[in-house]
Amino acid sequence: MAIHYADVTTTATEYAHERGSGLSGGGQIRMLRAFYTTTTGTDEATNDTIVLGSLPVGSVVIPQLSWYAHEVLAATAWTMNIGDSTDTDRYCIGQDLKATTGLRSFLRLDWDSADPSGGGDIITAFPDAVFNPHTVTEATRQVIATLTSITGPVASRDISFCIAYHAQV
Repeated sequence: MAIHYADVTTTATEYAHERGSGLSGGGQIRMLRAFYTTTTGTDEATNDTIVLGSLPVGSVVIPQLSWYAHEVLAATAWTMNIGDSTDTDRYCIGQDLKATTGLRSFLRLDWDSADPSGGGDIITAFPDAVFNPHTVTEATRQVIATLTSITGPVASRDISFCIAYHAQV
């Protein structure tokens, strides 16, 4: 039986407390918090964007730790991607916010409360940043939610975003 090592460790004698945080290059995990309230005139439409904020150049978003919470946003359809100006779904793909209020991971690891046995959504596609971490550049600083499908939006509803990122210190 072979022994294999991840990129942050090289020998079996290295313990977690001896190798620091396990983050390449050190740094801290920070959160970009953003809040959005749908317009009172229900003006949001397919292909609109919501600018969530700007990240420091050199940081790396961690989709596995990022989430959003929302109220019921549409009668028929409300889906979005989260990314930046060069890759609109770099961090989050095809999230559905239409039906029920919820707290959702960017990876759609949400469980259906009506089915506590775990029959909730399944991940069918990972955002690119899960396996190919992107170092933020001046061109990709702004985090953007792109509304990919909207039908029958509901006015004055809230969405709260929490984007986790690794920042060099």
